[in-house]
Amino acid sequence: MAHAFNYGTGCFEGIRAYWNADEEQLYVFRLLEHYRRLLQSAKVLLMTPRYSAEQLCDLTLELLRREGYRQDAYIRPLVYKSTEQIGVRLHNLDDDLCIFSTPFGRYVENEEGAHAGFASWRRVGDT
Repeated sequence: MAHAFNYGTGCFEGIRAYWNADEEQLYVFRLLEHYRRLLQSAKVLLMTPRYSAEQLCDLTLELLRREGYRQDAYIRPLVYKSTEQIGVRLHNLDDDLCIFSTPFGRYVENEEGAHAGFASWRRVGDT
């Protein structure tokens, strides 16, 4: 079983794509920003994915083209420690990447949306 499944050594992004019926075009929301954030999260876990943020954008757009979605979609890229080994550590482990996509309508099934609150907290440094 992969290290990530035993110890949670992975990170992900949730990316939305929206279908514009008038233009017959699927638009992905802030794709490059999502991948830059994913790579920064991976760095904190001592992972060095083999793709740049720009290359990940290209891979994702190719995935969406192949899927041929003509509706809203959700993209879930994951970077994780894939070594099948027991042991609490981050070094000397293989990293891997997978990108899933699926058709995806509204996240909340109501017209009012959802109520949210914010809490202040201090982020721990990356080093």
